[in-house]
Order: sequence, then C-alpha cells, then structure tokens
Amino acid sequence: MDALAQVLMQQISGEGLSQISQQIGADEQKTSSALSTAMPLLMSALANNASKPDGAQSLHQALANDHDGSILNNMSGFLEN
Repeated sequence: MDALAQVLMQQISGEGLSQISQQIGADEQKTSSALSTAMPLLMSALANNASKPDGAQSLHQALANDHDGSILNNMSGFLEN
C-alpha cells in the first residue's frame, strides 16, 4: 500500500473504523479488510486519472477550489454524517 493510502487508513482506524462498520452493518475486521483492499484501488485510479492532462487539470482544480484537506482534521465528524 502506498504512503497516501497508509495515511488514510491510519485516519480511519480505531473510532473511524468502528463508525464505518456500524454504518454499513459489518464487523470491524471485514470492514478493515474491505478498506485495505479498496484504498490501493482508489489510489491507483486517482493516479491513472492524474497521469492524463485533462485528469490532472481536473484534480488540480478540485484541490485548489473545493478540497483543502481539512476533512482529515475531523474524520470522525465526517464519518458521523
């Protein structure tokens, strides 16, 4: 798993994992396994999209205009919603 996926998994471990498990009705072990599988796939898709000029520009615009990363400061609040 690459560094970004590892950071995201650390952010949702513990209480975050518990909240996700409750919301989807699965036990924490299965939820963790699913997330560990899905996260590298999502990062790969993001990298693939960003490797194309239009995809890279779209990603840049989304980060510059809409996504400042602050969601990672309050992951439990995000997961509650």
